[in-house]
Amino acid sequence: MEGNDPLVRASNAHASTVEPLPAMAPTVVGGINTDVTASTALAALYATGGFGVSVNDEEALDGMSSLAVREGIYTEPAGGVAVVKQ
Repeated sequence: MEGNDPLVRASNAHASTVEPLPAMAPTVVGGINTDVTASTALAALYATGGFGVSVNDEEALDGMSSLAVREGIYTEPAGGVAVVKQ
């Protein structure tokens, strides 16, 4: 989420470490805070050639709505992030 994206920032900068946030910015997407450590996630991202994107709350909610309308899947806002087009 925009403002809560230290992994995306590290990836975009090709950094070897992730700078932690002092605190999460307010967001409807509470599910983005996981037990995966930042260093593990960053290593996996680099090893697989993956990438990260930042989205805002409106985009996450639009993705959540899209899943419900198009697929009949109700999810919480973090699930909507998976279908946001960049």
